[in-house]
Amino acid sequence: MSTERLDRLSKVTVEAAWKSLHDRNYNHCIIAGLQVVRPDQTLTGRARTLRFVPYRPDLAARLDADPPMNKQVVESTQPGDVLVVDCFAANHAGFVGDMMLTRFMKLGGRGVIVDGAIRDLGYMRNIELPIYTRHAHSAAMDGRILGIETQVPVAVAGVCVTAGDYLLGDAGGVLVIPAELIDTVLDEAEALDKKEVFIREKIAAGISLHDAYPPNAEIEAEFKRWSNV
Repeated sequence: MSTERLDRLSKVTVEAAWKSLHDRNYNHCIIAGLQVVRPDQTLTGRARTLRFVPYRPDLAARLDADPPMNKQVVESTQPGDVLVVDCFAANHAGFVGDMMLTRFMKLGGRGVIVDGAIRDLGYMRNIELPIYTRHAHSAAMDGRILGIETQVPVAVAGVCVTAGDYLLGDAGGVLVIPAELIDTVLDEAEALDKKEVFIREKIAAGISLHDAYPPNAEIEAEFKRWSNV
Protein backbone atom coordinates (compact mmCIF):
# COMPACT_ATOMS: atom_id res chain seq x y z
CA MET A 1 0.00 0.00 0.00
CA SER A 2 1.29 3.46 -0.92
CA THR A 3 1.87 5.37 2.30
CA GLU A 4 2.76 8.41 0.18
CA ARG A 5 -0.71 8.41 -1.37
CA LEU A 6 -2.39 8.07 2.03
CA ASP A 7 -0.27 10.91 3.39
CA ARG A 8 -1.28 13.15 0.48
CA LEU A 9 -4.90 12.09 0.86
CA SER A 10 -4.91 13.13 4.51
CA LYS A 11 -3.99 16.68 3.48
CA VAL A 12 -6.78 17.36 0.95
CA THR A 13 -10.38 18.23 1.70
CA VAL A 14 -13.23 15.84 1.02
CA GLU A 15 -14.93 18.58 -1.00
CA ALA A 16 -11.98 19.08 -3.35
CA ALA A 17 -11.55 15.35 -3.90
CA TRP A 18 -15.29 15.00 -4.47
CA LYS A 19 -15.16 17.62 -7.23
CA SER A 20 -12.66 15.51 -9.16
CA LEU A 21 -14.93 12.46 -8.98
CA HIS A 22 -18.07 14.47 -9.71
CA ASP A 23 -16.49 15.76 -12.91
CA ARG A 24 -16.15 12.11 -13.97
CA ASN A 25 -19.80 11.27 -13.28
CA TYR A 26 -19.26 9.53 -9.95
CA ASN A 27 -22.51 10.80 -8.50
CA HIS A 28 -22.90 8.36 -5.61
CA CYS A 29 -19.51 8.36 -3.94
CA ILE A 30 -20.09 9.90 -0.49
CA ILE A 31 -21.12 7.69 2.43
CA ALA A 32 -23.31 9.91 4.60
CA GLY A 33 -26.04 9.56 7.19
CA LEU A 34 -24.07 7.34 9.57
CA GLN A 35 -23.12 8.24 13.14
CA VAL A 36 -19.62 9.70 13.21
CA VAL A 37 -18.22 8.43 16.49
CA ARG A 38 -15.07 10.58 16.33
CA PRO A 39 -15.91 13.68 14.25
CA ASP A 40 -12.59 15.24 15.29
CA GLN A 41 -10.62 12.63 13.33
CA THR A 42 -9.84 12.31 9.63
CA LEU A 43 -10.09 8.88 8.03
CA THR A 44 -7.76 7.77 5.26
CA GLY A 45 -7.11 4.24 4.10
CA ARG A 46 -8.12 1.48 1.72
CA ALA A 47 -11.25 -0.62 1.89
CA ARG A 48 -11.27 -4.17 3.24
CA THR A 49 -14.88 -5.26 2.73
CA LEU A 50 -17.16 -7.67 4.56
CA ARG A 51 -20.78 -8.58 3.87
CA PHE A 52 -23.34 -9.89 6.36
CA VAL A 53 -26.84 -11.35 5.93
CA PRO A 54 -29.54 -12.19 8.49
CA TYR A 55 -28.64 -15.37 10.33
CA ARG A 56 -29.85 -18.77 9.06
CA PRO A 57 -28.74 -21.99 10.73
CA ASP A 58 -28.51 -23.95 7.48
CA LEU A 59 -26.38 -21.30 5.79
CA ALA A 60 -24.19 -21.02 8.88
CA ALA A 61 -23.68 -24.79 8.84
CA ARG A 62 -22.67 -24.76 5.17
CA LEU A 63 -20.23 -21.91 5.69
CA ASP A 64 -18.80 -23.56 8.82
CA ALA A 65 -16.79 -20.39 9.54
CA ASP A 66 -14.54 -21.14 12.51
CA PRO A 67 -13.37 -18.67 13.64
CA PRO A 68 -16.26 -16.44 12.53
CA MET A 69 -15.70 -14.28 9.50
CA ASN A 70 -15.45 -10.99 11.37
CA LYS A 71 -12.53 -12.39 13.40
CA GLN A 72 -10.91 -13.75 10.23
CA VAL A 73 -11.13 -10.37 8.56
CA VAL A 74 -9.63 -8.57 11.55
CA GLU A 75 -6.73 -11.03 11.72
CA SER A 76 -6.01 -10.50 8.01
CA THR A 77 -5.70 -6.71 8.47
CA GLN A 78 -2.90 -4.98 6.57
CA PRO A 79 -1.53 -1.54 7.53
CA GLY A 80 -3.80 1.15 6.11
CA ASP A 81 -6.93 -1.01 5.97
CA VAL A 82 -10.40 0.37 6.69
CA LEU A 83 -13.13 -2.16 7.48
CA VAL A 84 -16.14 -1.45 5.27
CA VAL A 85 -19.07 -3.59 6.35
CA ASP A 86 -22.40 -4.15 4.61
CA CYS A 87 -24.56 -5.29 7.50
CA PHE A 88 -27.92 -4.58 5.79
CA ALA A 89 -28.54 -1.74 8.32
CA ALA A 90 -29.09 -4.33 11.07
CA ASN A 91 -29.80 -2.73 14.44
CA HIS A 92 -30.08 -5.86 16.62
CA ALA A 93 -26.43 -7.00 16.94
CA GLY A 94 -22.96 -5.54 16.70
CA PHE A 95 -20.52 -7.09 14.25
CA VAL A 96 -17.42 -6.04 16.22
CA GLY A 97 -16.45 -4.71 19.66
CA ASP A 98 -13.56 -3.48 21.74
CA MET A 99 -11.39 -6.61 21.71
CA MET A 100 -11.43 -7.04 17.95
CA LEU A 101 -10.82 -3.38 17.27
CA THR A 102 -7.91 -3.34 19.69
CA ARG A 103 -6.37 -6.10 17.57
CA PHE A 104 -7.37 -4.30 14.35
CA MET A 105 -5.55 -1.15 15.45
CA LYS A 106 -2.47 -3.13 16.50
CA LEU A 107 -2.25 -4.58 12.98
CA GLY A 108 -2.42 -1.13 11.40
CA GLY A 109 -6.16 -0.71 10.79
CA ARG A 110 -7.18 2.89 10.21
CA GLY A 111 -10.96 3.03 10.43
CA VAL A 112 -14.34 1.28 10.45
CA ILE A 113 -17.44 2.01 8.35
CA VAL A 114 -20.47 -0.17 9.03
CA ASP A 115 -24.01 -0.03 7.69
CA GLY A 116 -25.16 -1.85 10.81
CA ALA A 117 -24.09 -1.80 14.45
CA ILE A 118 -20.98 -1.84 16.59
CA ARG A 119 -20.64 -2.90 20.21
CA ASP A 120 -18.93 -1.13 23.14
CA LEU A 121 -19.78 2.39 22.01
CA GLY A 122 -18.42 3.95 25.20
CA TYR A 123 -15.02 2.45 24.46
CA MET A 124 -15.16 3.45 20.80
CA ARG A 125 -15.62 7.11 21.72
CA ASN A 126 -12.22 7.17 23.41
CA ILE A 127 -9.91 5.42 20.93
CA GLU A 128 -7.84 6.89 18.13
CA LEU A 129 -9.84 5.25 15.37
CA PRO A 130 -12.34 6.90 13.02
CA ILE A 131 -15.64 4.98 13.18
CA TYR A 132 -18.82 5.49 11.15
CA THR A 133 -21.81 3.35 12.12
CA ARG A 134 -25.56 3.32 11.65
CA HIS A 135 -26.30 1.88 15.11
CA ALA A 136 -24.77 0.77 18.38
CA HIS A 137 -25.97 -2.41 20.10
CA SER A 138 -24.71 -4.44 23.03
CA ALA A 139 -25.65 -7.89 21.65
CA ALA A 140 -23.03 -10.01 19.92
CA MET A 141 -23.60 -11.34 16.41
CA ASP A 142 -24.07 -15.02 17.41
CA GLY A 143 -27.32 -16.34 15.94
CA ARG A 144 -28.34 -12.85 14.76
CA ILE A 145 -26.21 -11.86 11.78
CA LEU A 146 -23.88 -13.93 9.61
CA GLY A 147 -20.75 -12.87 7.75
CA ILE A 148 -20.66 -14.55 4.36
CA GLU A 149 -18.20 -12.78 2.02
CA THR A 150 -15.06 -10.69 2.16
CA GLN A 151 -13.26 -8.53 -0.39
CA VAL A 152 -16.38 -8.24 -2.57
CA PRO A 153 -18.33 -5.13 -3.64
CA VAL A 154 -20.61 -4.00 -0.80
CA ALA A 155 -23.31 -1.36 -0.35
CA VAL A 156 -22.94 1.07 2.55
CA ALA A 157 -25.50 3.85 2.99
CA GLY A 158 -26.40 3.58 -0.69
CA VAL A 159 -22.80 3.74 -1.93
CA CYS A 160 -20.94 0.91 -3.64
CA VAL A 161 -17.50 0.18 -2.18
CA THR A 162 -15.06 -2.31 -3.67
CA ALA A 163 -12.02 -3.85 -2.01
CA GLY A 164 -9.01 -1.58 -2.42
CA ASP A 165 -10.93 1.66 -2.90
CA TYR A 166 -9.29 4.67 -1.27
CA LEU A 167 -11.34 6.32 1.47
CA LEU A 168 -11.25 9.89 2.78
CA GLY A 169 -13.55 10.76 5.67
CA ASP A 170 -14.32 13.73 7.91
CA ALA A 171 -17.22 14.80 10.12
CA GLY A 172 -19.49 15.06 7.08
CA GLY A 173 -19.00 11.57 5.68
CA VAL A 174 -16.63 9.37 3.70
CA LEU A 175 -15.61 9.78 0.08
CA VAL A 176 -15.01 6.57 -1.90
CA ILE A 177 -12.28 6.87 -4.54
CA PRO A 178 -11.65 4.08 -7.08
CA ALA A 179 -8.02 2.98 -6.87
CA GLU A 180 -7.40 3.62 -10.56
CA LEU A 181 -8.34 7.30 -10.10
CA ILE A 182 -6.41 8.06 -6.94
CA ASP A 183 -3.46 9.83 -8.58
CA THR A 184 -5.73 12.02 -10.70
CA VAL A 185 -7.97 12.84 -7.74
CA LEU A 186 -4.98 13.74 -5.57
CA ASP A 187 -3.47 16.03 -8.20
CA GLU A 188 -6.73 17.82 -8.87
CA ALA A 189 -7.76 18.07 -5.22
CA GLU A 190 -4.41 19.53 -4.19
CA ALA A 191 -4.65 22.11 -6.96
CA LEU A 192 -8.23 23.04 -6.07
CA ASP A 193 -7.51 23.34 -2.35
CA LYS A 194 -4.58 25.65 -3.12
CA LYS A 195 -6.74 27.81 -5.36
CA GLU A 196 -9.52 28.02 -2.80
CA VAL A 197 -7.08 29.20 -0.11
CA PHE A 198 -6.26 32.12 -2.39
CA ILE A 199 -9.91 32.85 -3.23
CA ARG A 200 -10.90 32.71 0.43
CA GLU A 201 -8.25 35.29 1.26
CA LYS A 202 -9.59 37.55 -1.49
CA ILE A 203 -13.17 37.26 -0.20
CA ALA A 204 -11.99 37.94 3.37
CA ALA A 205 -10.24 41.05 2.06
CA GLY A 206 -13.52 42.37 0.65
CA ILE A 207 -13.70 41.09 -2.94
CA SER A 208 -17.27 40.16 -3.90
CA LEU A 209 -18.40 36.65 -4.71
CA HIS A 210 -19.32 37.88 -8.20
CA ASP A 211 -15.64 38.59 -8.88
CA ALA A 212 -13.93 35.93 -6.81
CA TYR A 213 -16.07 32.79 -6.88
CA PRO A 214 -15.47 31.72 -9.56
CA PRO A 215 -12.56 34.09 -10.10
CA ASN A 216 -12.75 36.62 -12.91
CA ALA A 217 -9.88 36.99 -15.39
CA GLU A 218 -8.02 39.51 -13.24
CA ILE A 219 -8.13 37.38 -10.09
CA GLU A 220 -7.31 34.24 -12.07
CA ALA A 221 -4.19 35.92 -13.41
CA GLU A 222 -3.27 37.10 -9.91
CA PHE A 223 -3.69 33.54 -8.61
CA LYS A 224 -1.34 32.18 -11.27
CA ARG A 225 1.30 34.70 -10.26
CA TRP A 226 0.73 33.91 -6.58
CA SER A 227 0.90 30.14 -7.06
CA ASN A 228 4.22 30.39 -8.91
CA VAL A 229 5.94 32.37 -6.17
